Amino acid sequence: MNEDAYFYGLRTVARKRTMDALNRRTQVDGGAADWNGTTLSSITEDAIEAAETEWKTHYSELTHAGFDKAWSSIWYHTSLQPSNFNLAIWQRIEGRDILQGLAAGTTSDGKNI
Repeated sequence: MNEDAYFYGLRTVARKRTMDALNRRTQVDGGAADWNGTTLSSITEDAIEAAETEWKTHYSELTHAGFDKAWSSIWYHTSLQPSNFNLAIWQRIEGRDILQGLAAGTTSDGKNI
């Protein structure tokens, strides 16, 4: 089996379970309207572009120190390992998809133990 396809499948299942759990939690705790229109997806070129252009317009020296690396660099390094984890959090607000968060990383050696 292709390693990339295997880990893509695992990421898809993990995102669905996470979104299902979030939906259950917000209905019990309230606040469902705050999460309305939220989707979880893989990091794409659109997500990287939004992070590197739109997010910068909301940062200042007073609010965010920022990363040492650009998101495109973080994503490139992470994507080299098939077992990477990556997540783009989008929310549809007034007909526009707004990037709310990104997470990317590589697995530890714990998967081999």
